[in-house]
This record gives sequence, C-alpha cells and structure tokens, in this order.
Amino acid sequence: METETMTIETPQRLPTKGGTITFSFRVNASFLNDSVSTSKRKYHYPVTIPIDYNGRLDEFPDLRNRRIAIIGPDGSEFKGRLQYSHSSTGPYYQITISSSNFCDTARQFKLGEIINVTVNFEGNYVVVTLNAA
Repeated sequence: METETMTIETPQRLPTKGGTITFSFRVNASFLNDSVSTSKRKYHYPVTIPIDYNGRLDEFPDLRNRRIAIIGPDGSEFKGRLQYSHSSTGPYYQITISSSNFCDTARQFKLGEIINVTVNFEGNYVVVTLNAA
C-alpha cells in the first residue's frame, strides 16, 4: 500500500482592510448639552458622520457598534462607540463618547464652531481624532 504525501502550505495573511474618513462637524446643541447633562445615558456627545460616508463604512460591517478610541484636541484619550442605527431618513453612523471626563474637553468647543473629525480604521480597530478646524 502506497502512502500519499500531501504538502499543506500556510495561507498568506490577507491584508487588513482599513481607511480614513475626514469631515467637518459643526458643534451643535446636542453635543454641547451633554457636557452639562446629569443624564444616566452611557454614551454622550454625538457626532453624526455625514451620510456621504455610509457606503465606505458599509464596506466594513464589523465596525458597526464597535468600541472605539477617541483623541481630543489636547491629545487626551477617551472611550467611545461607533454607533450604527436607522432613522426615518435611513441608516446613519454616529460617534458617541462614553468617558465621563470628556466633559471638560467638550466645554472647549463653542456652539457653531467647526471641528475636524478624522476616523482611522484598520481591521476592527477604530481611532477618532477631534481637532479645531
């Protein structure tokens, strides 16, 4: 009886998907009101990502409702979430911040001020950076 030898090659690691989205966000009342809120909600300071980016984010369904890292203008780090939801106008993505110490950072922004938001994602890791425009 002959024995057959098989060679199994280790598959190459697939490149990790990733990308960057950058957009301007006008600081609104719902963002600022959370900086003085005593609400018991777990996630605060909503930053809605423009729907123009939905298609790009939809390419990575594993990012939906994922915990993320957020870096403030002074380099401080906060915890948050990339929320995916639906409203009467359709699906949307929103960045929310869960760190209670973000309150002081939020107060640095003024109503109507434009801030730059950069969302970097690599695999399942997401980092959002907030900077003055």
